[in-house]
Amino acid sequence: MKYVQDICAELRVHIARKYKTQKTAAQAWGVSDAFVSAVLGGQKKPSAVMLEDAGFERVSEEVKYKRVKEKKQNGRQQEAS
Repeated sequence: MKYVQDICAELRVHIARKYKTQKTAAQAWGVSDAFVSAVLGGQKKPSAVMLEDAGFERVSEEVKYKRVKEKKQNGRQQEAS
């Protein structure tokens, strides 16, 4: 399996070989130049179209967390802030 840094590197190579520029790749994938830049910088996840075009697929999503009520203190349950 590949990790974010690996996928970014793979996408860079794929763009250079197939599209020559990020702008051309963005147009082909139907996304903005800024989005491609953010993906290559590791700030955003690549779209399914980008991954498929480069010969990859997403295997799992990031785990997300949310705050739940805090533990009881002095016999009363406190609300999360």
